[in-house]
Amino acid sequence: MTDIELGVPARRSRFATKLLAAQRSLGVVVRDGFNPHGKHKYVSADGMVHACRDALNEAGLAPCGRTRLDERESAPAPVLIYELDVLDPETGHSESFGAECYALERKGMPWDKAVGAAISYAKKYAYQDALGAHRGDEDPDAKDDTKHEPIDASAVKADLAFYADKLGRETCRDVVGDLRGQPPAMLVAAVEKLKSHHEQTRKA
Repeated sequence: MTDIELGVPARRSRFATKLLAAQRSLGVVVRDGFNPHGKHKYVSADGMVHACRDALNEAGLAPCGRTRLDERESAPAPVLIYELDVLDPETGHSESFGAECYALERKGMPWDKAVGAAISYAKKYAYQDALGAHRGDEDPDAKDDTKHEPIDASAVKADLAFYADKLGRETCRDVVGDLRGQPPAMLVAAVEKLKSHHEQTRKA
């Protein structure tokens, strides 16, 4: 019996054995990036992908990924989905993993860069989840957040009302979509988007 002719349980067992070997060889992924704002090291998207891909290849597994955009009515922005298939060439068995992220255009982040950032984020976490990778990042829960300022909901609502008055409610809905039920962070991003649209309209 050839490897391809093996039954599903046998193929999955061989796949699991190879995946386990990949996880063991991966170890802790090295922190190769530095955040100058937070002044801490982190594992970059490229660092995570390369480390995981090398471990998978060494174990005889081939990763293959693809991206797609999903414009959900309930989402405040298009959702970038990264789908990762890990294939065992010997048996033809594969398992799928994935992650997603909002592609959110905002101040300092035009659409093309927003999509690129979302791809990097989703790709990083798809590979990380596939191997259960342990990052050498500093624990975010251990950071000093005593200077963190919560979002002022009343100020955000005032800004939204201002742009609704200046641009019109229909225009605002066309620019940022339906904001009902969205979390504060998304409302802040919507304000930045409306501000940009308002400035462009004034210059036109």
